[in-house]
Amino acid sequence: MPPDAPQNQTLVVTGLTNSEFLERYAQPGRVGLSGGITLVDKAICRAQRHLDQEEQWGVWSHAFFFQGRRQDGQHWVIESDLQIHRKHIQLGVQENRMAKYFDEKLYTTLAVLDFGLTEALQC
Repeated sequence: MPPDAPQNQTLVVTGLTNSEFLERYAQPGRVGLSGGITLVDKAICRAQRHLDQEEQWGVWSHAFFFQGRRQDGQHWVIESDLQIHRKHIQLGVQENRMAKYFDEKLYTTLAVLDFGLTEALQC
């Protein structure tokens, strides 16, 4: 973000796929938010209604950090998550490829928060 850019600015982006959006805006040190359709996503959003004066459900059910591209060319995220794949259960902090969030049917809402961190500030 340029030094003279307004702070606390919200930009709504439409017309991009999840992969196009994330490839364009994800950078190391930025925070990602997602909302989805799974039972866990819906339960979290429903629970957030107690935080709203009008008791509207929340939009975001998950947060993660963008780590950056690795030697494999893939963008990676750091997140605390619960994943169940057949006989394997992963619970807690883990690294996953950003491509996990490319599925528009599963992740219906995405955001990228840019706190203006420079490489010097990330260390």
